[in-house]
Amino acid sequence: MKLSEYLNQQERGGKAALARKIGAHTPDLSDWIAGNRPIPVKYCLLIERETGGAVTRADCRPNDWQAYWPDFNPLTTQEVSHG
Repeated sequence: MKLSEYLNQQERGGKAALARKIGAHTPDLSDWIAGNRPIPVKYCLLIERETGGAVTRADCRPNDWQAYWPDFNPLTTQEVSHG
């Protein structure tokens, strides 16, 4: 699921809450959602964990996730619970 789709399903203030949980700024999330900037690698696992696996690292970096997490299988979120 795209980060934008996940945040659209959250209650008001969801974007700010997620930003706090992952240590990012709310405008950063806005830029990532709009496609103005890619999601930095350092936030991908945090997003995956804080969304309960709804948004995976592969969702965050669809074009290059294999370079960072070659053993990750995006068809499961099993690594999230063990991570």
